[in-house]
Amino acid sequence: MGYERDLRLVSVVDQNSRPVLQIIDHRLEEKAMLKTIGIAVLLSLAYCAAVFAAQPQTARKTLPQPTAIRGFPCDKGYAWFFAGGQLQKCTVTREIPFGEITIPAGSWITLTADGKPAFVQMSHDALVV
Repeated sequence: MGYERDLRLVSVVDQNSRPVLQIIDHRLEEKAMLKTIGIAVLLSLAYCAAVFAAQPQTARKTLPQPTAIRGFPCDKGYAWFFAGGQLQKCTVTREIPFGEITIPAGSWITLTADGKPAFVQMSHDALVV
């Protein structure tokens, strides 16, 4: 009874440029769209789970005074450490070489678990050569 309302007549052109009428069932289109959306949601959730699972455990500590940690001059305030006690990130008190560049004081450094430079957020615009 209601099935006729779910059908749609569509005019298309075939390979020889002749008009052809097609009957399309909307219910099939809806099912395909819902399936596609469901798959997209599942893939997004799987990606988020993988990203968060890959993040190492870190702990935030408050440094009461500027402290040199593994050669990095960390300013007082927050510093983050990996589970093994290695420095993950802090704000530096002075200009220092970081990887292949020199960064200004007040920059926020982030290290990998093995102590290598990962990235930096500079405290102000600076020339990177």
